[in-house]
Amino acid sequence: MKALTYLAVFAFLFTSACFSFSPSDYLYSSEPASTITSIKFILNGTNYELVSFGGVETFLLANSTPLNETAKIEPVMSAYSMLYIYPNQSEIDAARLALIKFNDSRNYNTSLTGKKGAEDYCEQSLTLKAMPCRNISTCYMTATLTCMRYDPGSCDVAMLANATLEFALATTALDDEVEYANSAFLSMNFNNIVGKLNDISAEVPNMRKNADAIIGSKLRYDPTCGTCYAFCPIIPIDLNALNDASAKTNTLKTKVAVISNIHKTSEQIANFTKSRLERKVNTVLSGSYGKTFTDLQAQVRNTIDSALEAQKLVYDASFNKDVSEIGELTLDIQQSISSNRFMGLNADFEQYRIITNRLNNTLKNFTEPYDSTMAIKENVSSMLIMAEWVTDRTNLEEVTQYNQLKIDEYAIGKQFKPPMSISSYRTLYYNYSTLMNETQSYMGRHVSAKNTLYWLVGNIGRASVDGVLKLTDPFMEVNYQTRKTYSSIIPPILLILTDFSLISLALVVFAGLIVRMRKYFIRRIILLGWAAVLLTFIMVLAIASLGFYSLLNSASHAATFSEFGSELSKYNESVIIIDSSNSTAGAAASLNSCAGKVALALSKLNISAVQYSIDGAVCRYGTAPTVQTTTEECWKLIGDVPVFTLAYSPKNTTPQFSVVYTKEVLVAGDARYISRCDLANVLKG
Repeated sequence: MKALTYLAVFAFLFTSACFSFSPSDYLYSSEPASTITSIKFILNGTNYELVSFGGVETFLLANSTPLNETAKIEPVMSAYSMLYIYPNQSEIDAARLALIKFNDSRNYNTSLTGKKGAEDYCEQSLTLKAMPCRNISTCYMTATLTCMRYDPGSCDVAMLANATLEFALATTALDDEVEYANSAFLSMNFNNIVGKLNDISAEVPNMRKNADAIIGSKLRYDPTCGTCYAFCPIIPIDLNALNDASAKTNTLKTKVAVISNIHKTSEQIANFTKSRLERKVNTVLSGSYGKTFTDLQAQVRNTIDSALEAQKLVYDASFNKDVSEIGELTLDIQQSISSNRFMGLNADFEQYRIITNRLNNTLKNFTEPYDSTMAIKENVSSMLIMAEWVTDRTNLEEVTQYNQLKIDEYAIGKQFKPPMSISSYRTLYYNYSTLMNETQSYMGRHVSAKNTLYWLVGNIGRASVDGVLKLTDPFMEVNYQTRKTYSSIIPPILLILTDFSLISLALVVFAGLIVRMRKYFIRRIILLGWAAVLLTFIMVLAIASLGFYSLLNSASHAATFSEFGSELSKYNESVIIIDSSNSTAGAAASLNSCAGKVALALSKLNISAVQYSIDGAVCRYGTAPTVQTTTEECWKLIGDVPVFTLAYSPKNTTPQFSVVYTKEVLVAGDARYISRCDLANVLKG
């Protein structure tokens, strides 16, 4: 990892050497560009630039290339400091001269001293010139001489001795301090200037204290001071000069502060340069690796999503291990990128590809056991619903057989608990297949001659009704209402016309026979016999027509779901009628819920559904029934399409399918029955 990072840093340094280095590229997100400052200078023909971020020295560029080694940075910083930071002699002299001015002010002439300096005059008056003192004993002797000179009778030697000692100590200390500071100024050079300036600054408070002591000595002559001894003039020390010297010294200190930290500053620049260059490299690598992984994830996203879903359906230890590994590997890669740990990422990417490819290959048939078992489970459920519709509830044997089928379905269904192994699904599939065969056998026993006759008659009736309505299409719009109104009278009209045609034909034939065989029909008995045959034919024809019409009426409401489904498949539109008239609130909610489920099931068959919600005289319609009109108008809006009618009834009835006059199914029952919505389940199956 370090080798990779250093290689990347080297690459960046090489790039920087070839192209202009832009410090703003290395700002952190929280650092505005306005914080960048730089100082350009030339040393030995090389162009240098010292770049600071937020006032902190960060980069040292040599001919636009950042230096990142302390050993190379420090000599440059030293030379830079010597040439551009180290003060010139006039700046040093200005501070020293201010100090001298302060010191010289101690001996300025006053009105009391004549040509003598004030401090010298005072020392002479106190006999300090003849007898200097540094402690109370010697100062007592000096004070005694002073008193003898001026006023031996009233002079208080002890008090004068104390005041003399304070004055002597202050002047001596100030002499030493000024001498030390002056010597420091005179001996300054590049290597010691920081220390010397610090020493001078340290002496300034002491100078000010001693100067204040001299100025405020009780030995002074001051008309405003009732306790002063009036041996000395007020010494006019120039404290402003001391303040000026101090200010100039501090200015020099600030200017040369960097000199004392050249090594530390050089190390700081080297470290900042390395860290920011490395961060830039990491940013580039992180972006590159991040994009690579994002692209890789996009390529296999469907595979991983499918694998996660498949894991919920089918149990396989090897498959689950791969899914788990891909999840762990994803986290590892993301953490490595975010933590700038790039070593080994390419190997991780390759492993990621291997596992996802393996998952993709496994997925091709992985969920087939679940899918086939789920499909046959739904088919069996739908078949049992249809079996319930044909079961005669008054026939104990049929009810017992049907209940046993439901018990078997429940027992098998209890075993259906995904995720399951492939072998478990195969066992379930076999059990469901057996149950489906038994259900088909049970339903097959209900296909009697009567059912076959209904099917035959229904087909004839449907064909005749559809044919006639198709002929009327240019003159009259065929919709649900016209079918309801006219389709039931079409078959009897056709039967009457057919019977009339056949009877007419029979009469023509009978009349023709009489004409051609007059001699034969002269006999009364023969004529009456043939007349009886004709009447019998007419009666049989009438009875057959009435029987056919009766069967047709019965067949019109006795279609099966399969017949209705066959007709439904011919359409891509349908209507759902929700008749909640006289229903309870709970039943109305169940009707609307079931209508939504039926609409959803139809949409999966690519059949759209418009809902008509009828409550008495009020009707609402639409894909979601929101447009309000009258019920009468709603009937006119329903087209010639299959109709699903859901109605409330206190009594539950099996669905009634019609395919002769209208393509319609009627489901009626209470809230609990409607909420089962068996019709939607069968449509989905």
